[in-house]
Amino acid sequence: MVAEVDEWIPKHFDDSLVYPTVTAASSHSVTWGLPAVFTDPGCRIIVYVAEDMPGMLEWLDSPELRAAIDDGTEREAQVIPVDGDPFTGNIYGVREVRNELGTEFPPGGGIYIERYEVDEGSAGEFDAWLDGPRLDAVSAWPGAVRARTWVQNRDVPRRFPYDRYVSQGNRMLSVDFAAEADLRALLGNEDAWSAIADSAQWDLRLPYVRREAGEQLLVRYPPAG
Repeated sequence: MVAEVDEWIPKHFDDSLVYPTVTAASSHSVTWGLPAVFTDPGCRIIVYVAEDMPGMLEWLDSPELRAAIDDGTEREAQVIPVDGDPFTGNIYGVREVRNELGTEFPPGGGIYIERYEVDEGSAGEFDAWLDGPRLDAVSAWPGAVRARTWVQNRDVPRRFPYDRYVSQGNRMLSVDFAAEADLRALLGNEDAWSAIADSAQWDLRLPYVRREAGEQLLVRYPPAG
């Protein structure tokens, strides 16, 4: 189904970008051939960017997005589940940034993501680690051009379509890479292994941890005007 989905994505992005608060959308192909810690199910990473949180929430409940979702309903019924669901999505707000870029997506650049489900009792210790030493370490990786940490917004109505965007992973780390960065080489060397080993301490303490890397397929911005 991959070719069919990739053919549909540009239309889906264009339909979604009709809404004025949405500033960008991107599709990434999950990088294969990595160690097992990166190989949870899932083959596409889709990212939408909005001007602010109120604008994002308005868009999620807009007729434009509802139409875009309906356009893919039959396809979703056939896909392989991720975390037990055919579709997982989350709404995130930025917490910390290393290296502002001035653009939503570096042209041709890959992406690396870590997502964690953090309980209230661990949140203080975890956030200090993620927003500090962890963010500093990954922002120094070769080819990294920006690193950010995120917190999930779960303060939304428990109804369609909002309930599609309350999946596991209430904390996220993301790293954007320059176009020439080779994610397979980067995530297969000893420096990356050391950094992953540092994060693996949380695999033993948290109920949900996911690591994903992806190569940019498509970026869409709203049409001029």
